[in-house]
Amino acid sequence: MDKARPFEYVYRLTANTIEELSYGEAVYDRQVLLNESWRSYATRKGRLDELERERVKWITRTWEEEEEVRVRQREVLDRAEAEGEKEIARREEKLRQRKQQSNKMVEHLMAHEERLHSSRIPCRHNLFVDFDDFQQLKFNLERNVVSTAENFLRVISCIGEEGLFEGLLIMGEYDNLYHSMRLADRLRREEEERRRLEEERLRAIEEQKRLEEMRQRELEEAERLRKEAMDQAKLIERKRREEERRARARATREKSKQRASHENQAQEVSLEQTATITDAPRLAENSLIDEVKPVGECSDSRIPEGENITDMISSGCSMLTAAGDVCCVLSVDKELMKSTCVCQNGIWGEAALEGSVSNMLGWEVGDETSLIFASEKLYRPFPDSLDDYCLLCVEELRGSDFGNFCTSLDSSSSLNESLIMLPLQTPDSEVPRYVFVICRQSGDLFDRKELETAAKIVWELGKAIPSPHGGS
Repeated sequence: MDKARPFEYVYRLTANTIEELSYGEAVYDRQVLLNESWRSYATRKGRLDELERERVKWITRTWEEEEEVRVRQREVLDRAEAEGEKEIARREEKLRQRKQQSNKMVEHLMAHEERLHSSRIPCRHNLFVDFDDFQQLKFNLERNVVSTAENFLRVISCIGEEGLFEGLLIMGEYDNLYHSMRLADRLRREEEERRRLEEERLRAIEEQKRLEEMRQRELEEAERLRKEAMDQAKLIERKRREEERRARARATREKSKQRASHENQAQEVSLEQTATITDAPRLAENSLIDEVKPVGECSDSRIPEGENITDMISSGCSMLTAAGDVCCVLSVDKELMKSTCVCQNGIWGEAALEGSVSNMLGWEVGDETSLIFASEKLYRPFPDSLDDYCLLCVEELRGSDFGNFCTSLDSSSSLNESLIMLPLQTPDSEVPRYVFVICRQSGDLFDRKELETAAKIVWELGKAIPSPHGGS
């Protein structure tokens, strides 16, 4: 193996053939030697005095190979040191030989100069000159000139080398600064280009989003206009049907009143002929109570019936529908200030069919100033008698006053309305959950008898309901 590895590497080697098994065993033995610690090696070799020494080796060698390599390295180093000493000795010997040659040359020159001087005719004068001192002086002068020139050249060379080194250093610094400036400029241009591309991409995305939003708004506007047109057409159709129903209801009430008036007159005539004077007022009063029904088909002797509170409220709403053009039941949540129409003309919730006149179902009142929430009469405790209920709990609006105190139940109605609000009170409830609203738009106001008859129906209904939370 080339280096020490974990034994998991050896365990992963294939061992399908004898050659692979032999190779795996050889690798395992090699890995054992490569991963052996110094303490284990020293113990195995019997070198107990070297156990505590710190030894390191290459991961590609065993301890035997490491020691052999260390021995060869020491031999190479010793051989190199010996070669170096021999080289130094050779250089010293060469320098010594050069000095000897130089001294011999000087001696030869001096001997030659002496021979020249000896062959000349001696000067005859009275001056005494020591030519040896003079020659030594000239030699010293020449040597001083050479030494000065050498020192000067040496100083110039050192200064030049230092200047050259400093110049090269300054050039290197300037080169590094130039390259760093070029790199910073290139990075800045790349960053600006990247930012520009990113801004262009974002602008394209924003433009695409804006166009998509414009298309979506155009589609929504077209859909809204289409729905408004459909809703307007439905509203016009509902108004037309409501007007027809109201006209039929008014005609029915007029005929009922005329028929009741004729029957009343005929009854009075028959009573005057057959009864005594003392019994006539009582019989006339009973006739008015039993035969004349001012609230259309609403009878005060009937009590709404049903299996649960929903059926009972629907039955009561159906009985009160004949009293006006519209009779609605509003579900009131005083805490959330929210009111919703849950029943109209005896039709409860989603039971209204498409195309019917129950256009108020699902209509909501969320205005806090509405009389539905602001009236104190609608939220009084349950009274003890019907008279107290009519006096304290029933809210009545007449004429244009309705437009100033309450949101209109029908957007197509005018201010010439007469309206009665009847809270559905139960003995064990503090706040009514339902309010009956009877609206008459024909201009005919509710008289006292009609109000008391309608109030009696709602009051009896409240007494018949065991709990305000049952079945709603």
